[in-house]
Amino acid sequence: MGRVRKLARAVLRFWGRLEVERSADMTGEGGVLVVNRLGGWEAFILQLVFPWPLRFLGGDLQGARVRRLLRWVGALGWGGEREAEEGLGAGEWVCVCGRGLGAGKPGLRREGGGRSVPIVPVWVEWGGQAGEMEAFRAGWMPRGRGERRIGSVAFGEPFPGDSFRVDRVRERLWELGERCYRRRPELGRHLGREALRGLMRDRFSVALVDGVDGVQMRRGWLLAAAIALAGEVRRFCPARRVGVVLPSGRGAVLANLAVVLAGKVPVNLNFSAGRESVEAAKRIARLEHMITARAFEARLEQFPWSREVMRLEDVVPRLKLRTLVWRVLVEVLSAHRVGAILRLPKSGGEEESVVLFTSGSSGDPKGVVLSHRNLLGNVSQFSQMLGLEPNAPVLACLPIFHSFGSTVTLWFPILRGARMVTYPSPMDVPRNAQLIEEHRVALLCSTPTFLRGYLRKAEPAQLRSLRLVITGAERLPRELAEAFEARFGKPVRQGYGLTETSPVVS
Repeated sequence: MGRVRKLARAVLRFWGRLEVERSADMTGEGGVLVVNRLGGWEAFILQLVFPWPLRFLGGDLQGARVRRLLRWVGALGWGGEREAEEGLGAGEWVCVCGRGLGAGKPGLRREGGGRSVPIVPVWVEWGGQAGEMEAFRAGWMPRGRGERRIGSVAFGEPFPGDSFRVDRVRERLWELGERCYRRRPELGRHLGREALRGLMRDRFSVALVDGVDGVQMRRGWLLAAAIALAGEVRRFCPARRVGVVLPSGRGAVLANLAVVLAGKVPVNLNFSAGRESVEAAKRIARLEHMITARAFEARLEQFPWSREVMRLEDVVPRLKLRTLVWRVLVEVLSAHRVGAILRLPKSGGEEESVVLFTSGSSGDPKGVVLSHRNLLGNVSQFSQMLGLEPNAPVLACLPIFHSFGSTVTLWFPILRGARMVTYPSPMDVPRNAQLIEEHRVALLCSTPTFLRGYLRKAEPAQLRSLRLVITGAERLPRELAEAFEARFGKPVRQGYGLTETSPVVS
């Protein structure tokens, strides 16, 4: 058994980095490990790093291969309540899943002496949970062992079983989970580098469907066009920040992506705000250069433009050859190599990545600086909660100058592989309902005000494909949620967030 464990540890060390945070007070006299989740991989990792053999209670360990693997690395076995009690009586360590704690407190006192056994909370987080296991299989995992993390295991301080309380154990588990989460290497990376990895994962799948003219862009072509445009942005704007004045659509996606790949900071301005508010935002952000579209510029007669304005219609047609060259390059090079050619920093961390402005309900609008870590962390958090399949269609009609539209319907699809179905206005409910039906949209992000429009102007068949309907920006009235579910058969989830939190909180 010892040789097998040593070999497995050597393979893991070669493959990547497994971080282990141990508790100093554990002994070999037995006790109970309460782990956040207990599948085959978690059990395998836990037995590899735990110094004594484990007996597993419950969990998803039914497969013959999983049990054979656990035997190879020294596990004592698995079973139910009786086996756990007998194991503790023999001085063994028993591992139980924290999700089953509500049913009771199995084996917390030993047979015979009646002495209380220690309870040790353990959090196991591995690459599949962080999205890195799938990344490794897809071949776009970061190069270099220092950037490759298999996962983390954190052992909490033990406390006596006679003081066992479910709420205390679960609280300690969440504290350990937060400590593991903050060490994820992807949170320290650069938004542009992560966008490269996200778009190069499946280069031939559709990244974007423009709801105005029906034009589709595949992920490889979107990336190539954005890289080509990034070169122009770098020459056009020597300053760090670049203003973007565009509604949701492929132009806005292309412009924001190009600015980030140019190593600069996009500042999406609220073109629906008054002139004074926009002037204040320009002054606060020190904007001297903007990107827009000529057709959209003509509609904003009173907008206070900067001295230098890049119009996409004037620039993008000149980049066809350069875009073709980059399309070939992104097909043959790795994301790591493309990032190096673009001279993107490997780490972003707390550096500025996006600037957004609040509405300015009291005085001038407030500029909110979001770091690379803010955006990458928030996308990682809520994408796990959403549980959407790769390339699931998302309706992207929210304005990008608000954090809800910026993070959830722009950067989330780019980073995680969802398909954007863009439309410039959330208020055009009939057209948005048509797009949902036509492209089988799975995620609708909206506000309660716009949901009322669906009740009046959309048919139930048009929203049949929706898997999730999430509102934000204002409180969701219960009667509205009930009316929407009664008409369309889709429950409405109320989200909460604010610009300073990137924005999703819950």
